Parts: sequence; structure tokens; C-alpha cells
Amino acid sequence: MKPLDLQSPELHNNAHAVFKRLRERGPVARARFNRRGVYLITRYADVDALLAGDRLVKDPANTTLGPGAPRIIDLPGPLKKLMTSMISVDDPDHRRLRRLVAKAFTPKTIADLAPAMEQVAARQLQRLTEARRGDLIAAFALPFPVHVITELVGVPEADRPRFQRWVHDITHAPGLVAIFKILPAIWRFTRYIAQLAADKRRRPGPDLLSGLVHIEDSGERISDDELVAMVFLLLTAGHETTVSLIANGTLALLQHPDQLADLRARPERLDLAVEELLRFDGPLLTTDPYYAREAFTLHGEAIPAGAVVLPAVLSANRDESVFHDPDRLDLTRTPNKHLAFGKGLHHCIGAPLARLEAKIALRLLLEAAPQLRLAAAPARHRYRSAAFLHRLEALPVELG
Repeated sequence: MKPLDLQSPELHNNAHAVFKRLRERGPVARARFNRRGVYLITRYADVDALLAGDRLVKDPANTTLGPGAPRIIDLPGPLKKLMTSMISVDDPDHRRLRRLVAKAFTPKTIADLAPAMEQVAARQLQRLTEARRGDLIAAFALPFPVHVITELVGVPEADRPRFQRWVHDITHAPGLVAIFKILPAIWRFTRYIAQLAADKRRRPGPDLLSGLVHIEDSGERISDDELVAMVFLLLTAGHETTVSLIANGTLALLQHPDQLADLRARPERLDLAVEELLRFDGPLLTTDPYYAREAFTLHGEAIPAGAVVLPAVLSANRDESVFHDPDRLDLTRTPNKHLAFGKGLHHCIGAPLARLEAKIALRLLLEAAPQLRLAAAPARHRYRSAAFLHRLEALPVELG
């Protein structure tokens, strides 16, 4: 069978149907990305076990192939510093970084952002409700997390317009392959964050970046390169996750009016609802790339050392052997052990922030737009052809 193209519109616009066929045919599927063959893991039990185990690593240099092992994407020299974040390193570096970041990225840090989040969301929604129709992504789901990141990082008010322009340029690129087209924006962004971190060392504030530059544990600190990589990770992984969660979640609710009506009548169920929206149509097709530490066999499929392995969390979250009636949206589903934020060593540290953003965004959206409805037929909803991600191109809605 021809390997699946992870950047094909056919996959992205029919992801759940494609993954269902793959789960039925076998748990390991051959695919390709950036002209390289990869192994796609489609069933929940295997995704769960691989993410929780030690067969996979983030850095190909830690496979039995050694330091010369190739990455799936070879970044230019200056940008390799961006690969020093928690998401792309293994222990002991990962454990050290996660421990340090967790000291600054606390539940209180996240909770303290809630009032600012509500103000930003209300302001964005007011513009949308006054227009009475528009693209929910461009008008709300995309700018809202950018404002949250500027608050979280502590970007001064005067710098926010240019910071947000860089964010716009970087996040509008269609996937990692396009990174070469956005080098100027990335270069300006990284220089700015390095300078901002230096400023925070001299004049700390009540923000995450100030916390990170001053955090110390057993004599260890986060380096300047690691600080820039951490903020870049917030911008890319954190931003994309939240945009998709809001957009995909809104579409799911509008396509299931009975569930939407129930949520409007019982807003106290919003926590459960967000978990089901993450499961039902989450923000990622797969995790970021992993590499096989050494050769192993999974269900009869030989996976060589250094091979790229992609746990397909979107597929796992619709696995019929784990979730009853998985293609049905059930906002009261419990238990709901979805894998939208990964699992194990690299479970998303920003998951509480994404959940809070989604809850605030959806609550205020439903309050501000009681007549919210889709402005385009379901067949016209297209997804971006960006490997790993599962995000709508646009979501036209009417609000009155």
C-alpha cells in the first residue's frame, strides 16, 4: 500500500475516516513527511504504551545510530538553538528543564492570568458580535492566545504590536517545512526575547519570563538559549494547540446542537465538555516526532533504530476498543482518558493553560452569541495541510 502523505489535503480533510481505516488494517502504518518515511502508530494501546515507555526518544543522537543520526527536519545553524526546549530533548536535560520550568510555570501563574484572559476575550468578541458575522479563527481564536502569551511572558505594552506581528508571521506558516520562509520573523523574535530576558534579570516583574530567568535549583539555571527556546515553544506548540482547540471545539458544538443546548443549560459542565472536545476533534494529528531508540518490532512490523515514529493521538482518541461510540460527541463522557496532550515524560506542561484558555473562550463565546451558527456548509470546512497539526483554515460563523 502506498505510504500516507502526512501533508496531503486528503488526510487532513478526512482525518477521522482515514485513521479509522488504518486502525482496522493494522496498528502500524507507513507514511511519509518531507520525503522521509515514518511509522504512524494508530491504536490507543500502542500510542499509550510508547508515550509512557522508553522505546522512543526525542533526539535522534540518543538512538543507537549515535550523533550522526538525521532529524526529520534539519534546521539552519542559527535556529538549532530553538531545539533546546523540553519538547525536543531527552533526560537528563529534559528532567532538568522541566523541573526548572515547573517552578515558574505554576498553577498560580496560570490562574493569575484569568482576569486578563477574560478582558482580552471579551474585547475580541465584542468586535465580532458587532460585525454579526466573520471568521471565528481570524477574529477570535487566533488573536486571543497571542494576547495571552504577551501577558504570560511580560511583553511591555509598547512592544506588543510588533511582537504580535512576528507571532502572526510565524504562526501563519503552513507547518515546519515553511520555517525557511519565515526566518526573518524568527530571527527578530529570538533577538527580542533574548533582550527581554536580559531586562527581566535587571527588573523582574510578576510574569513567567521573570520567573524563568531567576529560577534556580541545586545551583542550576536555565541558559539564555533555553529561555528563548522555551518562549518559542509557548508561541508555536502552545499557541497552535489553543487556536485549534477553540476552533475545532466550536465547530463540534455547532454540528451537535443537542450537546450545545445542554451545555448552555448546564454551564457547570464546561470542564467535562473541554475534555470531550479535546478527545473528539483535538488540535493534533500526531505528537511531534519521536525516534526509535533501537530497533524493535510492533505487531509484526520491524521498526529500525533511528526511524521516525509518530504516535497518532487523534486516531487513538477515536479508538473503538477504548471509547464507547467514539464518533459520538458526548460532553458528559467520563472517564475520558484521551491523549490529546500526550502522556509520560513529554506530557504537555502547558495543558492547564490551554484548558483555561479554552474554557474562558468558549464560555464567553456562548454568552456573547446566543444565536451563534455556522455560515458555511460542513463540506466547505477545510483543514490546513500541516503535518502533525489538526486545524481548520477558517470557521465562518453568524452571530445574529
